Amino acid sequence: MPKTSEMGSKKSQSHTNKGISKNANTHGKNHGCGSALKDKHVENLEKNYNLKDKVSQENHTKANKHWASKKIINLKGNIDYLENSIVSKIIVSDNGSSLTLFSFDEGQAIDTHMTLANTVVQALEGEVQITISSGEFNLKEGEIILMPKGEPHSLKAKTKFKIALFKV
Repeated sequence: MPKTSEMGSKKSQSHTNKGISKNANTHGKNHGCGSALKDKHVENLEKNYNLKDKVSQENHTKANKHWASKKIINLKGNIDYLENSIVSKIIVSDNGSSLTLFSFDEGQAIDTHMTLANTVVQALEGEVQITISSGEFNLKEGEIILMPKGEPHSLKAKTKFKIALFKV
């Protein structure tokens, strides 16, 4: 499960995206990127995040405390935009399941990769183009899409947008 990020705290990770996601907690070790992307994609991820970092382990523990908090969480208001960047924030992660928020500035993208978990993506704000295998989908606020594990997928921001990504 994700080992990096300011999980569940008010802080988030941000990444300047130039076609490659630099977010190790959701797109590298954890997502099981396909072999076609492994070299450049994972190399960039590993340069930017040390997955064995003590601080990361402490943040993982903070995210899991949300399970015991019994409080309402406003997903849309829990993550902000950062110009020319993708921001991620893990809300909770436990036993192979997780909830991660993302905000994308317009035009930002995550290249094609695969995940080892079935995933539900809910658009919280804006519009995103999601390609799953050879199908293209425009996801808008209030809509969800189901992404089966092992299928190649990518995302591109048509507008500024926020999503909640549920790994199940």
